[in-house]
Amino acid sequence: LALSGIPVAISKIISGFSLSEKADEADTALKIFKRVLLISGIAGFLLILILTKPLVFVTDKTGKTAYSMLAMAPAVIFCCLSSVYRGYYEGCRNMTPTAVSNVIEALSKVLLGLTAAFVTVKLTGNAALGAAAAMAGISAGTVLSYLYLRFSFSKTT
Repeated sequence: LALSGIPVAISKIISGFSLSEKADEADTALKIFKRVLLISGIAGFLLILILTKPLVFVTDKTGKTAYSMLAMAPAVIFCCLSSVYRGYYEGCRNMTPTAVSNVIEALSKVLLGLTAAFVTVKLTGNAALGAAAAMAGISAGTVLSYLYLRFSFSKTT
């Protein structure tokens, strides 16, 4: 939802304000979207933290998958925040920041995730920790993508 549905909805609303030359209302809408999606992201993050133990208990008696779920949790917040900016840029008919952030996110996820997994398994010999390190790399890619979008937005406003 945060990757496809929300940015489209935001872009439609921002585009409508842009076409009617109501830039102030577009800025107000953006502020509201940021708050709502920050709250949603934090709620998702907390939900993962709360439900990790019960879910792991049901699905994996060893508990080793908990590390991966916890390492992925921060990505929920930054994915929600990124979707706000992606929708904003799409509504302003500027696809460059969205495209660049997608490339940053994909490359970072692969490079950081694989490197972290490889190094962790090499150092610890623990595949569960290696999987968690890979998920942490994926979360880091999401953070880097968001930081690029935020930086790009601050330069344009």
